[in-house]
Amino acid sequence: MRKYSKNLLTLDVKDQKIFVELFKNGRAPYSTISKNTHMSKDAVRYRFDKLIKEGLMTNITTIIDINKLGWSSSLVFFKFMNLDKIKIKQFISYLVESPFVVELLEFAGSWDFAARFQHKDPIHLNQIINKLEGNFPYLIDNYSIFFISESIFLPYNVLFENDAFQFSPVKIQPYKIDDFDLKILTAISTDGRKSLAQLEEELKENRMTIYYRMKKMMKSGLIQHFRPNMFTEKLGLHWYMVKIKLSQRSDEKINSLINRLKNFKQTNHILLGFGAADIIFYTQVKVVQELQEIIYMLREDFSDEIKSIEFDNTINDYKWDFFPKGFLKEIGR
Repeated sequence: MRKYSKNLLTLDVKDQKIFVELFKNGRAPYSTISKNTHMSKDAVRYRFDKLIKEGLMTNITTIIDINKLGWSSSLVFFKFMNLDKIKIKQFISYLVESPFVVELLEFAGSWDFAARFQHKDPIHLNQIINKLEGNFPYLIDNYSIFFISESIFLPYNVLFENDAFQFSPVKIQPYKIDDFDLKILTAISTDGRKSLAQLEEELKENRMTIYYRMKKMMKSGLIQHFRPNMFTEKLGLHWYMVKIKLSQRSDEKINSLINRLKNFKQTNHILLGFGAADIIFYTQVKVVQELQEIIYMLREDFSDEIKSIEFDNTINDYKWDFFPKGFLKEIGR
């Protein structure tokens, strides 16, 4: 769980270079990071372990595109009718343990919580929410759904003084997954840096077979990234979720807005979809004035396109995973 820290950390240039390599490929061997950062392998390993020990990073998360498996993602915003601390704790525990929730955020803003559900279809999502409402009838006042059509992950360029970069577009190659691919995804879902030796032992399969399967899943777009799971609050950064409603939707307007968002170094995640918003983006800033500046620039550059902009300050992050445990059960694997 993320919480803001009173004892702030700093990243020196060497730490920044290591994070650049980890965002490019979270599975990069220490030897590769060593070569690209011009540090010794032992120095890289020491700094890597130190970043985890300090709590700035927990592990390497495997970003999986659930759409490639025939499922969908939706972000559901919740507003409570009261602030019963006991019931809120129960609500948090329920969603953290839910096999269909991959992200759970607590806000200070217009909404109290947001949960990202992964589900078979809208009917399945409706069943999940109905069950949730049934368990917390006197807590949930209302909710709003954002149906996600696309997730765009960006590097945390706000952390890098001189090494900002963008991910290169990948040419998607068709690939049909099988049960063994699903076993690999399950094994690396919460620890994308597991070595081939570890996976070989865990899955009882030749490591080169595992390697080639992972490579095919990456080329298919099913595995999008291996990236650090970071607690940037320890660096004094504040995390906001910004929702944009457009006056009229068009591919041209959306693409133009996405390109503008990518140019902000504070942006690290963009969601496209419909419902509660047309575009949602996550941004990390040191002071709220940075966020205001971003919003002012968007309103000025897209004054005819943007109907409304709302934002919520994320104060806690209770869950971050991209392969729901309920998926295998629902498909009978």
